[in-house]
Amino acid sequence: MSKKEFDTALHEASVKVGSDNRLAGHLDVSRQAVLIWRQRGCMPLLRAMQISKLTGVDWRLLAPDSHQTLEGTPVLD
Repeated sequence: MSKKEFDTALHEASVKVGSDNRLAGHLDVSRQAVLIWRQRGCMPLLRAMQISKLTGVDWRLLAPDSHQTLEGTPVLD
């Protein structure tokens, strides 16, 4: 997965809730945390799953490293 796909998924999630600030508020994290995730191109699995539940954005796009680690293991099926 590319950083661009991650950026697109995170942008979609932010748009669905209104902004990065609102997304951060829903997750009870700072806006800086969201910016760090953007820079890194990934986020913690727990946050990816929370965002997925909140916005419907696939958590696999938000935590690509975790997806590869969990491949073959049904997590949210």
